[in-house]
Order: sequence, then structure tokens, then C-alpha cells
Amino acid sequence: MEIIRSITMNETAWVALAIGVMWIALVNLARHPTYGIEIEAIRRNGITQTGLAAYLSNKFGVPIRYRGYTHDGVRNWKIVDDGSLSNMGTEIVTPISTNADMSLIRRIVAGLKGLASANRECGLHVHHGIVKDGKRLDSVLWGDDFEEAVSLAGWVGRILYAYTHFQAQIDGFMAPSRRNGRNTYCQRLDYMVERFLRYGNPANFEHEFKADYFNQPMEGFSKLRRLFDNLCNDRYVNVNLCSLGRYGTVEFRQHHGTTNPNQVQAWVEFTQALVMVCREPWNKYRHPTSYEHNLHGLFGFLGLRKSPLEAFYNRRTKSFKGTLISGCSHCAEPTCDQDEYCPSRRQLTPSDYEIHSEYDDGYDDDYGSVSLFSMVMMMLAPLALIVNCGIGAYHHASRANRKAPYGVKKGIKRLFAGLTSRGTDAAGFAISSIKGSVRYFKQPIPATAKAMNKVFNKEFGTESRVALLHTRYATHGGNNELNAHPHFSPQSRRIIMVHNGMISDHAKVFKALKVEPLTQCDSEAAAACLEAGGVEMVVKHCTGSMSLLWIDHKEPNVLNAWTNGGNPLAFGRLDHPKTGPVVFGSTVKHLEDAFKGRLKSKYDAAIGRHYKVSPDGIITHTDIEGSADTAFTWRYNYGRNYSWSWNRQAKPKMDNDEVCTIDIGNDDHGYDPEKHEGIRPDGSRYQLANWIKPVEDPVDMEDLKHGMFDEPMYYDNWYETDWS
Repeated sequence: MEIIRSITMNETAWVALAIGVMWIALVNLARHPTYGIEIEAIRRNGITQTGLAAYLSNKFGVPIRYRGYTHDGVRNWKIVDDGSLSNMGTEIVTPISTNADMSLIRRIVAGLKGLASANRECGLHVHHGIVKDGKRLDSVLWGDDFEEAVSLAGWVGRILYAYTHFQAQIDGFMAPSRRNGRNTYCQRLDYMVERFLRYGNPANFEHEFKADYFNQPMEGFSKLRRLFDNLCNDRYVNVNLCSLGRYGTVEFRQHHGTTNPNQVQAWVEFTQALVMVCREPWNKYRHPTSYEHNLHGLFGFLGLRKSPLEAFYNRRTKSFKGTLISGCSHCAEPTCDQDEYCPSRRQLTPSDYEIHSEYDDGYDDDYGSVSLFSMVMMMLAPLALIVNCGIGAYHHASRANRKAPYGVKKGIKRLFAGLTSRGTDAAGFAISSIKGSVRYFKQPIPATAKAMNKVFNKEFGTESRVALLHTRYATHGGNNELNAHPHFSPQSRRIIMVHNGMISDHAKVFKALKVEPLTQCDSEAAAACLEAGGVEMVVKHCTGSMSLLWIDHKEPNVLNAWTNGGNPLAFGRLDHPKTGPVVFGSTVKHLEDAFKGRLKSKYDAAIGRHYKVSPDGIITHTDIEGSADTAFTWRYNYGRNYSWSWNRQAKPKMDNDEVCTIDIGNDDHGYDPEKHEGIRPDGSRYQLANWIKPVEDPVDMEDLKHGMFDEPMYYDNWYETDWS
């Protein structure tokens, strides 16, 4: 039974007031916490401070200036000298940032590769704002709001207490040179916590201190000022409070120097979580002593148990102990977890450094206006927008228990390496044995990485019959192991598949099939269709650019291939043009480079033709009607607004130089490169920040498509101060 109750005008007013109060509270809670980062590094010989600033500024489209030795506030990124570093030392300082800015920060940090690196001299420092209701601790200490001052003081005290309580666990994922106060610039906090405890218990400081000085607020103010005078006389500690008076922040200084964006982001997220969990008083269940005194307990206290951040720092801790089961994906050492940022990788100076290391007045110091040249390049860049990804396969072409032809493994490895010309974000392979069992391996590393080669050498042997290869240029879904290829069909994992291209309507495909995806990758939609009804189901539900290679568990050691023409696919035979092993690759050139004179026949795959290679190596085919109609590709519309449009490719051109293209659905946001504006589905527009590069960065294009940048532009309001 539904009960309806009338509400009087007086009650309506009270309800409205209550809703208003709740709304204000929610907005307050949802405010983005702010932070700033200082990255210390050592420049490579020949790299000047001004050249580094100009290179990063021009490369990433944000104003970055060399400011010498200064603590002055600026509105943009800056590069400064640091007295604690050697002659080639540099310090890159961000403006005040929020979580929405991490994508840009990661790009700029990654852009240091080959130009600067960190050593034992360097540190990574993160400042977090200590602000409540727009008020900073340094201002309220000299104001008249006693309760606000006590509340902010309690917040800072809890940060010191929690950090000290879990100091051993934090030391575990720090470089040995930064532990136990060994480094002059990041000493332990024990004495600071002892001083704070003389004034009250941090867990419930607000209640106790206000009770003691409720009738004597001026004396209470005096004691708080004396407390922070005692706490702020040394900046070279793990948590520096001296920055409270100048910037309204606490500075976390313990982290070792790094130019690895993964480590930078993790340290920001960790310290931010610590700051936020200390914001309000603790009850006995939320007190740090209520949690195990280990890494799992630390992340339980932060509310991040079983999170990717806990997994990251668990792996870091094990790497310092040398107990990693699966070490670095590049050098495979159990004492390294750097993966694509492994120090053993040779870091060459970027080939475009000379081009971009001179200022061309493209940016104003304060406003970041774009030069005419930059605007022209931004307009022309869409014409060259290309997304690469590569696929390949090998079929033994015999039921007999005979070994693979001599040297074929070397050729397959050359094919795998050659496919990196179409994508280096991730790689993976699957190998089917003579008994039909399939083993696979995939990681967010290039196919040429040492770890990838090591596993392939081990897995491909005399009983291997079919191999699938994939090199990824990440588009849909983050660049991680889960989203790397090969992919399984989500229904029962019956299909294992590699895909070259993009599927524009993958979300609708899963909905139509009533299937929950296992990953964030669009390619999984094609695998789901293959299990649901074969290639015909792919043609029925999927649109985009698609070349597929797959194995069906119901047909062991049968290799399947199909393309809708949106991107290339080629195949041929080795050693004998009619009976030799069958190989597939993205282009004929990939096959020629890999197998050289052993490639006795070669073909471009026909659009819409489903090829099946039987266990004996016999190739049969079926033409699938409507295949070409599913192919979409980028077209540039030279209309009045110079905006993107989508055109169906009835008969796509097929040649060996063609590459994958990007596809987006009709309900997504668009992009106007001339005005650098996002276009909503209803046609209305919004301005994009200079650092957003949809044309150059597929991640930005993906975020733009989903409207991620259609929000208040926090980056226009960061420039309140800066940190040193």
C-alpha cells in the first residue's frame, strides 16, 4: 500500500532548508583535494635548464619556464635550481593540482625519459593542502575562530601520528637510503609526535583541547601557536610542517627520487589517502592501533585494502627485499619492479629534442596562448591520425607428431618483433599444443622485451601447433595485463582471439548479447560474438575496423581468420606454396621481413572471407555477406566547422601499408581542432585546456569521446600559489 501525506507550506520550507544543508555538505565533501609535486632529477650532459623547460613546454602544450633559484609563486609549471643537488640538478614543480590533472602530470614526467633521471641525491616531494571551508591553519591561528583553529591542528596532529605509527611499513617500500633517518633531508618524526602529545591526544584532539580552553580561547590560541612554533623549526623531516605557514600545506619528503610516472602517481595517491583519513577525529575502531601493524593493516586504515595501490606497494616492498616471484617485465630481476621504466633500458635523448628545446614565443609566461604555428599544426594534425596494432599467427599444417621446421621459431620471433611497428604498449601470445590445450601470456610491455622473449622461448616447443601473436596500441581500456591481447569470449572462454582495429559500438554488443565483459577492451565484444554465433554474429552486431585471428576450443588446432577490410591482414605459406606451414601477419611486408626467402606464397586476405586452416593445414573459406558494410574509418570533413564526421566504407582499400583507424559512435562527444573545443552530442561546445591532445594522444581522444573533459575547468583556478 502506498501512503501519501500532504505537506504544509511551513513544512515545505523546513524540507527545502534541510535539503539545502545536505547539498552544501555534499559539495564540501566532494571538493577535490589539492596537491603540488616537486620532482628532483639530474639532467643528462648537454641538457640545459632552459632547453629542458622549452622542450617540455612545446612537447606537451603547457607553459613551463626556467625560473632560476626562486621560491616566488607563479601560475604555471616551473623548473628551478636546487641547492641540495649537483651542478646538473633540476627540480620540476607543478602548479596547484587536483586528481583531474594526473594524466598531464604523468605525460610530463614520462617526457623526462632520456633527458633527466634520478639518483640517491634526489627526492620526490608532495604537498597537500590543509584547508577547511576555505581557511588555512596559518590564517586561523591568528584569527578569532577558536574551533576552526583546533580542528585544523587536530588534523595535522593525526597526520604526524599515523605516519609515525606505520613508519616501518612505509620504510619497506622506500629505497634503503631514505629509511630510518639515514638521509639528512628526510628525518624521522618521533620527536614531533612527542611534542604534539604534550598538548593533547591527536585522535580526539578537538574535543579534549576545546574542553580544556572553552572559557579561555585566547590562552588556547597562545598554546596552539607555541605548539606549531615548536613543530615548524625543521623542514628536513618526513612530513614537513614549515610549509603550513607559507603555503597552507604539509609536505611529504621521504620518497626517493624517481622519473617513473607510476611511482609519482602512487605516492600522490598514498599521501592523499593518508591526509584525508586524518581529516576528522578517530574513534577506537578507526584508530591506527586498531589495525595490524603490517602493510595490509596500513591499507586497511586507509580504506584501501585489496586496492591496486596496495598491490603496487606490496610489489615494491617485495622488490626491495628481492622476493618478487615475477620480477621486472623488462629485465626479469626479482629486485626490480620498474617494468617499462626499468633503469637497465637504454634511455636515448629524444630525437625531437633539438627541434623543441628552443622557445619560439608560442606561449606567454602567464596565459599560455598558442602560437600561430601551433594552431596551424593543431589543424593539420588530424590528417595524420593513425592508431597502430599488430596481429600474427603460425599454423604447423600437420596432424603428425613431427617437429616444427628448422628455424621457424626464429622466424616467428622476428614476426612478433616486427609487429611492434604497429604497437608497443602491450604484447601477448597464445600457443596451442598437439593435444589442443592452449597456454597464453600477455603483459603491458613491448613484444621485444626480455621477459616476453624469455616466456615465448620456453612455451613454443616441438609440440606447438598454432600460435597467435598481438602487439597493442592501447585505445579502449587502460594499458594493463587485463586489457592486453589475446582475449577470451566472456561467456565460457571458448574463444581465444587477437584483434587488429577498434569496435565502435562494443557496449551495445554486450547489451544485445546479454553478456557481462571481463575487461575494458572493445575487442572482447568480437570474441563474445564469435562464441554466440560465429562471424555472422560479428557482422550482425559489430561496426568498426576488424581483422581477427582466433581458435575455438570446440575445434582444436583449427586457425580462423577474417577481416572486414577496416585494416589489413595477409597470409602465406612457408617452404612449400601448397603444403607448407601457414603464417598470418598484419601486412605482407611483415611476413617477408620475418620469414624472408622461406615465404613461398603470399596473399592479402579478401574482405569478408572467413578462412579456416585445418589441423592438416588445408585452407577452406566462406564468404560472409555484409562484412564490408561493417567497416568504418576516420574521414576529415572540410566543412565550415572543420569538425570530425563518420563515413561508411563500402569497399575499403586494401594494401600492405594500411593501418588501424579509430572509430567512435554517433552519441559520443566530438572535437573541433581549429577552435580546440569539445562538441557535445546536442551540438553545444566547451573549451579544452591546452594540454589536452585528442589528435596526438588516443587516451585523450577516448576521454574526450566519453565527455571526461566536459566539466568545470579546475586548471583555470589552480594558480593561487606554488611550492618550493
